[in-house]
Amino acid sequence: TKELSENPTVGEKIRFYRFKQNLTQEQLANMLKIDKSTMLRYETNDFTISLEILNNIAEILNVPPNFLYDDYYLFLAYPAYKKIREYRKKYNLTQREFADKLGVHFKTIQRWENNKHIIDRHYYEIIKKIGLE
Repeated sequence: TKELSENPTVGEKIRFYRFKQNLTQEQLANMLKIDKSTMLRYETNDFTISLEILNNIAEILNVPPNFLYDDYYLFLAYPAYKKIREYRKKYNLTQREFADKLGVHFKTIQRWENNKHIIDRHYYEIIKKIGLE
C-alpha cells in the first residue's frame, strides 16, 4: 500500500503505516502481545479496537494517534463521556430524554456520562444521524 485511499478506514490506516515501518502483521501483533488473527481482524475492520490498543499501535508505528483515528475514535479520545454530557446539555435534554432519543435505558446514559461504560460505534452513529453532534 503506497498511498491511503481518500476515506481510509482505521484498518487501512494501520496497514499503511505498518508497511511504512516494514513490519509484518505478525511482528506488530507480537509487539502488542495479541494474536496475529486479531491483528488481521483489526486491519480488515472485523474487530473494534479499543482506544488504548489503537494508541499503542500508533506508538509502535511512530505516528500520532490521530493519524489512525476516524471520527468515532476522535469522539472517544475527546473524551467521550464529556462530549455526551455536552450534547445532552446543548439540546436541553434530561438523561431520560436523551436515552429515549437514542433508544437506550437512561441508566446507560448515566454510565456513559460517568465514564463507567464506553459508548459503542452503533450509538455514536445514531447520535450523528439524529444531528446531535
